Amino acid sequence: MPALKDLRRRLRTVKSTQKITRAMETVSAVKLRRAQERVAAARPYADCLAAVVRSLADDESTQEHPLCQTRPVKRRGLILVSADRGLCGAFNSNLFRQADNFIAEHGAENIDVVPVGKRANDHCRRRGLTTVDRLAALGGEARSADASRIAESAIDRFAAGDVDEVWILTTRMLSLIRFEPQFERLLPLNLGQGEEQEAPTERLNYLFEPDATSVLGAVLPRTAESRLYLAIAESVASEHSARRMAMHNATENCKELSQQLTLDINKARQASITTELGEIVGGAEALKG
Repeated sequence: MPALKDLRRRLRTVKSTQKITRAMETVSAVKLRRAQERVAAARPYADCLAAVVRSLADDESTQEHPLCQTRPVKRRGLILVSADRGLCGAFNSNLFRQADNFIAEHGAENIDVVPVGKRANDHCRRRGLTTVDRLAALGGEARSADASRIAESAIDRFAAGDVDEVWILTTRMLSLIRFEPQFERLLPLNLGQGEEQEAPTERLNYLFEPDATSVLGAVLPRTAESRLYLAIAESVASEHSARRMAMHNATENCKELSQQLTLDINKARQASITTELGEIVGGAEALKG
């Protein structure tokens, strides 16, 4: 059995670690609540834009917009949204596994990657992937200015014909304990054809001035930006949720280890006392003899 001094040193270390993980769990819980509020605040705007776009889709003159044109895919763009830091379980590794499968399927030479987040930038650098833009760090929150810049860059490359499709790979939070990497096609934009439409009684009739095509030209870039912002916001919320859960599990493991070490210390102390008593009794018997 390890020495009593070593066991006590290990117990102090485990208890110190437990305090750190408990504090990180609390911080992540607070940040998670704020991130969820950002996601909830962004959804109504995205839903209203989608409703306007669906109404514009009824006008045949809008079907020829450059951002909606489907063409043979020779080169793809991938916006990879990751976390800035670790200590969040398998959050980043699951995301990068999906990204590597996507790149292997379509060929690394045919994909331009836009890494968003420190871990995504590190992954692209290690893999030697071609990057055309990047966001070095998110800073633990989603910012509309960052989403607008990345979306504008993707729109420019798509309109110029440098890429034929642009995909977003981000982590969606399905619940507080469940989050999965998911792909979403950003460009070309889908105007709503083939999607489940609202009931005719619920559809609003919009009047577009000066015309539907002009309005579409202004709305579609905003639609791409709102989708990318929402994807980043959900990724940030998923990161905080994953870190909160990972730190909770780490705290519980520290608690169990502390209990086991306490038992080991008691056993070692009892063994030491028993040994000393045996030596005393043995010495007393020797003196009698």
